[in-house]
Amino acid sequence: LDKRRYNRQMYSVLQRGVPELYLSTAVFTAIEPEFFFSRTLVKLTLSDGCYGQDKIPPGGVLFPALKSLSFLQVCFAA
Repeated sequence: LDKRRYNRQMYSVLQRGVPELYLSTAVFTAIEPEFFFSRTLVKLTLSDGCYGQDKIPPGGVLFPALKSLSFLQVCFAA
């Protein structure tokens, strides 16, 4: 899955208002700033990968409904 397609799919899922999101990747994945905002996400799991963020989210990070955040064998890089 190429980066643009991966990002489009993630954005589409979040726009649908899903309550749970499980992300797992075998390669380095840059997370786009717009993914740091969701009013409906209750459970977020990042697993088996290295996630990067090269831009500060303009509005900060906002998950007002989030009750569970899990990191399973994850690394973060700038």
